[in-house]
Amino acid sequence: MTIHAYLTACLLLLSSFAITTTIAATPIDLGSAANFVILAGSTVTSTGVIGTVVTGDIGVNPGTAVTGFPPAILNGAMQLGNGVSLIAQNDLTTAYNMAAGLPLNATLSNIGMYPFEC
Repeated sequence: MTIHAYLTACLLLLSSFAITTTIAATPIDLGSAANFVILAGSTVTSTGVIGTVVTGDIGVNPGTAVTGFPPAILNGAMQLGNGVSLIAQNDLTTAYNMAAGLPLNATLSNIGMYPFEC
């Protein structure tokens, strides 16, 4: 997994949590990136495990490669190297930069059984 794919996955995961700081209690807006369950820079690969089901849209930009579908099942659309995935990548970069600019005393909440602080 590339660092960009890893950061993308982490940011999408963190976006589902409430992020509060001593400065502001506003969530990070993912823009159009929020419409994707997988958003990658070069390639999305399903390792071929039978029974894998992805529900939601997949986006890749600037790359266009998606492998492993089928046998994996996609219940959504593929946006590969097009304007939709480009805008989503730009929105994700903006959201990442906003998150990276938060003070280190930010507290993440509503994460179920895994409470932690940055």
